[in-house]
Amino acid sequence: MRISLIISLVIGLTLSMKVPAQAGEPLVDTTFSGVSEIVITNMSDNAGVTITDRAIITNLTKTITLVPKEPCKCEHTDVIWFQKAASRIYVHLCDHCFVIRDNESDKNYWFEMPKAFLAAYQTVLRNAKKQNPTNKSSLSPGSPSQADL
Repeated sequence: MRISLIISLVIGLTLSMKVPAQAGEPLVDTTFSGVSEIVITNMSDNAGVTITDRAIITNLTKTITLVPKEPCKCEHTDVIWFQKAASRIYVHLCDHCFVIRDNESDKNYWFEMPKAFLAAYQTVLRNAKKQNPTNKSSLSPGSPSQADL
Protein backbone atom coordinates (compact mmCIF):
# COMPACT_ATOMS: atom_id res chain seq x y z
CA MET A 1 0.00 0.00 0.00
CA ARG A 2 2.74 2.41 0.92
CA ILE A 3 4.66 1.74 -2.32
CA SER A 4 1.56 2.24 -4.50
CA LEU A 5 0.84 5.53 -2.71
CA ILE A 6 4.38 6.76 -3.38
CA ILE A 7 4.19 5.66 -7.02
CA SER A 8 0.82 7.41 -7.42
CA LEU A 9 2.20 10.57 -5.83
CA VAL A 10 5.28 10.57 -8.09
CA ILE A 11 3.17 9.96 -11.21
CA GLY A 12 0.74 12.71 -10.20
CA LEU A 13 3.53 15.21 -9.61
CA THR A 14 5.21 14.27 -12.88
CA LEU A 15 2.00 14.74 -14.86
CA SER A 16 1.31 18.14 -13.32
CA MET A 17 4.83 19.51 -13.98
CA LYS A 18 5.54 21.43 -17.13
CA VAL A 19 8.13 19.56 -19.15
CA PRO A 20 10.92 21.82 -20.47
CA ALA A 21 11.49 22.00 -24.22
CA GLN A 22 13.89 19.53 -25.77
CA ALA A 23 17.32 20.87 -26.70
CA GLY A 24 17.05 22.78 -29.95
CA GLU A 25 13.25 22.79 -29.90
CA PRO A 26 11.91 26.19 -30.95
CA LEU A 27 10.30 28.32 -28.29
CA VAL A 28 8.60 30.39 -30.99
CA ASP A 29 5.35 29.65 -32.77
CA THR A 30 5.99 27.03 -35.45
CA THR A 31 2.38 26.15 -36.19
CA PHE A 32 1.19 27.47 -39.50
CA SER A 33 -2.53 26.80 -38.98
CA GLY A 34 -4.72 29.87 -38.78
CA VAL A 35 -2.64 31.95 -41.19
CA SER A 36 -4.80 34.63 -42.81
CA GLU A 37 -2.20 36.47 -44.86
CA ILE A 38 1.24 35.77 -46.27
CA VAL A 39 3.58 38.58 -47.27
CA ILE A 40 6.62 37.60 -49.34
CA THR A 41 9.48 40.00 -50.01
CA ASN A 42 12.59 39.41 -52.07
CA MET A 43 15.18 41.74 -50.58
CA SER A 44 17.55 41.65 -53.56
CA ASP A 45 15.09 43.08 -56.10
CA ASN A 46 12.45 44.56 -53.75
CA ALA A 47 9.76 42.33 -55.28
CA GLY A 48 6.78 41.51 -53.12
CA VAL A 49 3.66 39.38 -53.04
CA THR A 50 0.76 39.58 -50.59
CA ILE A 51 -1.48 36.53 -50.41
CA THR A 52 -4.94 36.57 -48.82
CA ASP A 53 -6.56 33.78 -50.83
CA ARG A 54 -7.37 30.93 -48.38
CA ALA A 55 -6.79 28.22 -51.00
CA ILE A 56 -3.29 29.47 -51.80
CA ILE A 57 -2.45 29.97 -48.11
CA THR A 58 -3.63 26.44 -47.30
CA ASN A 59 -1.72 25.02 -50.24
CA LEU A 60 1.49 26.64 -48.98
CA THR A 61 1.14 26.06 -45.25
CA LYS A 62 0.12 22.39 -45.48
CA THR A 63 3.46 21.62 -47.14
CA ILE A 64 5.57 22.92 -44.25
CA THR A 65 7.30 20.16 -42.31
CA LEU A 66 10.09 21.24 -40.01
CA VAL A 67 13.27 19.17 -39.84
CA PRO A 68 16.03 20.86 -37.79
CA LYS A 69 19.36 21.52 -39.47
CA GLU A 70 22.65 23.13 -38.60
CA PRO A 71 23.02 26.82 -39.44
CA CYS A 72 24.91 27.65 -42.61
CA LYS A 73 26.31 30.84 -44.06
CA CYS A 74 24.18 31.16 -47.18
CA GLU A 75 22.39 34.34 -48.16
CA HIS A 76 18.67 34.51 -47.51
CA THR A 77 17.10 37.09 -49.79
CA ASP A 78 13.49 35.99 -49.39
CA VAL A 79 11.50 36.97 -46.29
CA ILE A 80 8.00 35.72 -45.49
CA TRP A 81 5.55 36.93 -42.85
CA PHE A 82 2.81 34.43 -41.98
CA GLN A 83 0.12 36.57 -40.35
CA LYS A 84 -2.16 34.87 -37.82
CA ALA A 85 -4.97 36.37 -35.73
CA ALA A 86 -2.75 37.38 -32.80
CA SER A 87 0.79 36.76 -34.00
CA ARG A 88 3.17 36.63 -36.93
CA ILE A 89 5.72 34.05 -37.93
CA TYR A 90 8.80 35.56 -39.57
CA VAL A 91 10.75 33.28 -41.92
CA HIS A 92 13.79 33.91 -44.07
CA LEU A 93 14.82 31.31 -46.59
CA CYS A 94 16.80 30.07 -49.55
CA ASP A 95 16.58 26.89 -51.63
CA HIS A 96 17.85 24.71 -48.74
CA CYS A 97 17.06 26.70 -45.54
CA PHE A 98 13.78 27.56 -43.82
CA VAL A 99 14.68 29.76 -40.85
CA ILE A 100 12.13 30.94 -38.29
CA ARG A 101 13.21 34.05 -36.43
CA ASP A 102 12.09 34.90 -32.93
CA ASN A 103 11.73 38.68 -33.05
CA GLU A 104 11.76 39.02 -29.28
CA SER A 105 15.10 37.28 -28.73
CA ASP A 106 16.57 37.76 -32.24
CA LYS A 107 17.25 34.03 -32.27
CA ASN A 108 17.04 31.97 -35.46
CA TYR A 109 15.69 28.41 -35.58
CA TRP A 110 17.13 26.57 -38.59
CA PHE A 111 15.23 23.95 -40.57
CA GLU A 112 15.72 22.16 -43.86
CA MET A 113 13.72 23.67 -46.69
CA PRO A 114 10.63 21.46 -47.12
CA LYS A 115 10.76 20.30 -50.76
CA ALA A 116 6.97 20.42 -51.20
CA PHE A 117 6.86 23.94 -49.78
CA LEU A 118 9.66 25.10 -52.09
CA ALA A 119 7.80 23.79 -55.15
CA ALA A 120 4.50 25.43 -54.11
CA TYR A 121 6.31 28.65 -53.16
CA GLN A 122 8.07 28.88 -56.52
CA THR A 123 4.74 28.31 -58.29
CA VAL A 124 3.14 31.16 -56.34
CA LEU A 125 6.02 33.49 -57.21
CA ARG A 126 5.86 32.58 -60.91
CA ASN A 127 2.09 33.13 -61.01
CA ALA A 128 2.39 36.45 -59.21
CA LYS A 129 5.05 37.62 -61.64
CA LYS A 130 2.84 36.64 -64.61
CA GLN A 131 -0.08 38.54 -63.09
CA ASN A 132 1.94 41.67 -62.38
CA PRO A 133 5.48 41.95 -63.75
CA THR A 134 6.08 45.27 -61.92
CA ASN A 135 7.30 43.37 -58.81
CA LYS A 136 4.34 44.06 -56.50
CA SER A 137 1.45 41.59 -56.56
CA SER A 138 -1.55 40.59 -54.54
CA LEU A 139 -3.14 37.16 -54.77
CA SER A 140 -6.62 37.46 -53.33
CA PRO A 141 -9.75 35.33 -53.73
CA GLY A 142 -10.75 35.12 -57.36
CA SER A 143 -7.37 36.11 -58.76
CA PRO A 144 -6.63 34.40 -62.07
CA SER A 145 -3.44 32.69 -60.87
CA GLN A 146 -5.07 30.71 -58.07
CA ALA A 147 -6.31 28.13 -60.59
CA ASP A 148 -2.69 27.29 -61.47
CA LEU A 149 -1.94 25.99 -57.98
